[in-house]
Amino acid sequence: MQWSCNPFQKNAEHKLKKINIRTLLPKASQLKTGDLILRHGKGIISESFMFMSQKQRKFSHAGMILLEEDSVYVVHALGGETAADNAVKKHTLYEFCDPADNHSFAVYRYIDMDSLALQHYVDNMMDAYRKRINFDMDFRMDTDSVQYCSELIWKSIMNAVNKPDYLDQSKTPDGHIYVAVDNLYFNNHTKLIYEVDYDF
Repeated sequence: MQWSCNPFQKNAEHKLKKINIRTLLPKASQLKTGDLILRHGKGIISESFMFMSQKQRKFSHAGMILLEEDSVYVVHALGGETAADNAVKKHTLYEFCDPADNHSFAVYRYIDMDSLALQHYVDNMMDAYRKRINFDMDFRMDTDSVQYCSELIWKSIMNAVNKPDYLDQSKTPDGHIYVAVDNLYFNNHTKLIYEVDYDF
């Protein structure tokens, strides 16, 4: 392997990598509004979030796919050092899946949610976006005014389906209840639609 200190070559390689990576993203025709998108982010914070999952430690962050005409967006709660502010975000699919910040991503679909429940779920997520709900840095479930990523999706879905046992929660050894990323997809209600591992 050759190493170069030429900044123009590095920029060219980065641009080429971006063009190539875009071909790995799913097309809008493969997705539906309401699909669950997950990613395994890079960095110590992402690794910490990933290890909050108790059944499958594969992803560190979650969002909801939103189709607008021919464009694909992701609505998600994002906080911490990488966010300009802590309000719920609407990013492009590429921004959410950028390989500079992520090891992998996957899309899952809720297969048993009827159209009314799905629309209610999407409305709940968009309401949080419009209200600019802030990220909950304390990871508490007892408040709706601030919510972390998996909590936002979990509450939006649970409020929509109105089934108390539809999605599980997780619990720490000392009894603290929280929603891990795997609570959202590691169940019988979802199926895998698309997956990319940048580190293959």
